[in-house]
Amino acid sequence: MKEIANEILNVNNSEGSKVAILVIDEDHEATGGAETYDQVISRKQERVVEFANTHGLPMWFVYGELPTRKLLMNKVTNKALVSEFHKFYANAFLVDPFDPVEYPLDKQLKDAGITHLVILGHHMEACVKETAMSALKLGYGVITSMDTLRQNCLFFYDQCSWKNVEGVSFYESLDAEVKHLRDESVAAPSSSSWNDPLPVRDAHEDILDYNAEITFTDFDFDINCETTEAQKSTASSEKQGSQYTYEELRKLLESEVFIEPGSKLKEQVYPNLVHLLNAIKDNADFTTIKEIAKQGIERNSTIKENNLSSDTQHVTNRLTIFQTILNANTLEEALDSIHQKYPQDSQTQNNESTSNMTLK
Repeated sequence: MKEIANEILNVNNSEGSKVAILVIDEDHEATGGAETYDQVISRKQERVVEFANTHGLPMWFVYGELPTRKLLMNKVTNKALVSEFHKFYANAFLVDPFDPVEYPLDKQLKDAGITHLVILGHHMEACVKETAMSALKLGYGVITSMDTLRQNCLFFYDQCSWKNVEGVSFYESLDAEVKHLRDESVAAPSSSSWNDPLPVRDAHEDILDYNAEITFTDFDFDINCETTEAQKSTASSEKQGSQYTYEELRKLLESEVFIEPGSKLKEQVYPNLVHLLNAIKDNADFTTIKEIAKQGIERNSTIKENNLSSDTQHVTNRLTIFQTILNANTLEEALDSIHQKYPQDSQTQNNESTSNMTLK
């Protein structure tokens, strides 16, 4: 952390320059028994926050997923230095056009005279990167370190795709402990495109939508360009059947069975459910869908175990559907199992489909 501390002091000693700490989606505990990779990274982040607290540096803590324990934010003793901001998309600077914020993050930072941002958080190839790229576009200098960034897909830990972008001061990990724990934690690479790092965007490129973190593309062609009419007919029928399955599953996921009364199906509240819906809408392969379901199980299990939601039934319903998808061999099998577990809701969807057909 010495390199970051020195750069902060150098920037703040320059006329017209001012540094702030920007923490993205951090909610991990640094204490415990034998430290894990996440705990070590959290400890490094705490050191940056402690330095900021001691030197009177303003700090913005950005959260999108709810509920959150705000553990890192609560480490700050000088609360006058702390600002909290709730983001709508992966990019903390993007304001939801349907639910506008009176004081967007950029305005808050500019009003405080901030010119440079030390960015910490989770995770490196999604929310942190989207926010960092937008910060560059808006004229901020970006300072960060491999030791203070986490991400879900650890086998990309040494491939930070935006570290060499102009305007970014990026410090590689010099900590043997961090490297060792990362190497121990690295997962075997998956064939799923869901795990791939997002492409680096030009810092000066206009970015309109940060809601969809991944776009899935279905490549459908005959390499030999020799397809019989019978093959075309069979392929068409299979595609129609598959499309029906995707559509039915999408309708079920959007039902009130899985979201708390009065809530809206938004990414910051139901990230895994929204990611699953996006994948289904894009006709993602079943391996990808199962990967998202696995992440949904981990998150909702934590919510349930820690009593972070007063409405446990909807949490249980989400766990059930994620587990059902994970246990299935095909998307069709998953849909059949879900129909059996939620027959009343399935019947409602069927009635709506029939009604729509009648109206046509």
